[in-house]
Amino acid sequence: MVKLSETATENKRAYDKEYARKYLKGKCVVFNLQYPEDIALLEWANAQPENGNQYIKRLIREDKERREGKVENV
Repeated sequence: MVKLSETATENKRAYDKEYARKYLKGKCVVFNLQYPEDIALLEWANAQPENGNQYIKRLIREDKERREGKVENV
């Protein structure tokens, strides 16, 4: 690993902070460990082969595609 100078480290930290502020948004999913249903959901999510972000994004994408494919009765 390359050792950065103090100035370079500060510049990188500022860049990373600005990048995150501008391009990254997050949602937090909370599981209450007092409820067996939440524990089961958390265990299921943790048992998936993809990481948490990938798994949740895939579920959202599939749900979005499924809902957009439905024709609404008006």
